[in-house]
Amino acid sequence: MTNLVLTRKAGQSVRLIIGDKTEYVEILEVTGGFCKFRLLSNLQVERVRFRDELQIAEGVSVQVVDLAKGHAKLNFTAPRDVHILRTELIKEDV
Repeated sequence: MTNLVLTRKAGQSVRLIIGDKTEYVEILEVTGGFCKFRLLSNLQVERVRFRDELQIAEGVSVQVVDLAKGHAKLNFTAPRDVHILRTELIKEDV
């Protein structure tokens, strides 16, 4: 298992490549003591409180480790074969 910590704000997303499946986690809102996520594979919206954890797939989870000034610091835990990418750095083939 590996950990990756990313800081995200509302409107930003993360792409996870889990085997042959791709999951997008979009940050909808960061306020007060929680962060609201949308899992784009099923359009499920989850509200996760500070220090709580959201299970994304088997063996893959994200925990809110800090909330400050509209930003959420997220700790992704996943097996080594899962690729976690900041979507603004992804270059799509045209």
